[in-house]
Amino acid sequence: MTTETAKQPQAIERDPRTAFSKISNSAEVVDAMLREDVVDLDTLAKICLYHRLAHDAKRLQLWRLLLGVLPSVRESWAFVLEQQAAQLQDLVQAERLLYHSEATQTAGLTTRALVHMALIKCGLARRFDEHRLSRLNLDYLEAIADAIVRAHGNDATEAFWVFAAFAKSQNLLSINYLEQV
Repeated sequence: MTTETAKQPQAIERDPRTAFSKISNSAEVVDAMLREDVVDLDTLAKICLYHRLAHDAKRLQLWRLLLGVLPSVRESWAFVLEQQAAQLQDLVQAERLLYHSEATQTAGLTTRALVHMALIKCGLARRFDEHRLSRLNLDYLEAIADAIVRAHGNDATEAFWVFAAFAKSQNLLSINYLEQV
């Protein structure tokens, strides 16, 4: 009678309610998921919903994944980040030209510039020229942008994509919503 004693790698528990009965540390489960070739976003979202995660760089990566800023295929992350960096430079130039912003010409981006750039990205720049934009109350969008920038260690460049995706997911950048506020 032969028995195999080879140790099998531990499978990741997919049910978020029971995932931590076998692995006590939520960070271990998330780490294991982030090492997979394709991140299971549905399970990741449920785990994040059911369990509190530490405030660290990994949490920011989770936001990027769950908001669709990064794709679920890990192999493509570097390429996507390169493309976003190039797009961001184009958005900075467009914001400077359309809104005559001094903020994008100096050391960093302001939250107002991030809001302008999100409007440009969503195709609303033509709808809200500088004059019409000045009549909108964008304080709430700037407050959201500011919170996301702070969560990203005051790196507005990194925070822009999360802010734009969050605002879009909550319909905060829709014409009807902007005109009602």
